[in-house]
Amino acid sequence: MEELCVQNGTTLAEEAVKFAFCFDEPALTLMGMGRESSVLRNLELYNKEPNWLLVEQIRSIFRDLRNPFNTD
Repeated sequence: MEELCVQNGTTLAEEAVKFAFCFDEPALTLMGMGRESSVLRNLELYNKEPNWLLVEQIRSIFRDLRNPFNTD
């Protein structure tokens, strides 16, 4: 997945943060931000949309895995 993200000019961590920030519904997402640089990076990502095509490619990797929380 990381290689797929790098091929698309991003990182898995950046796409995960953008994905987590794009939902208005109540949710719990824990992000480690022990350094100021991590907080600043996440603030920069706050208003950026995930690469939805890339998100779908990543989700397809996991689609066949047994996951009781995966409802689609």
